[in-house]
Amino acid sequence: MTPTIKAAKLVDVPSLSAPATITDVQTEQSNYDNNLQDLKDKEQEIEDKIREGKVKQIEMKSKEDAKKKAFDESTELTKEESDKTTKLTNDQTTLATLTAITNP
Repeated sequence: MTPTIKAAKLVDVPSLSAPATITDVQTEQSNYDNNLQDLKDKEQEIEDKIREGKVKQIEMKSKEDAKKKAFDESTELTKEESDKTTKLTNDQTTLATLTAITNP
């Protein structure tokens, strides 16, 4: 995009301490374009990081669910083992009692 000056005469630019030239305007336009592109790039980078964060949250939730399921299964297996140990102990006691009764 080529900038055009619509004023009939050159305009004083205080920061330049002189009238603006076409080159000054083109330089400022180029700086503006660069800054705008930098902002767009940064915006895209932020959007990408947000998207990555959401994916990581989903992955963490999935891992937490798997961990909870594994813990629940472990607890259930421990309970079953305890129940079987108790039954075995009871059976051994019953067997010992029956053996004592049948073998005077």
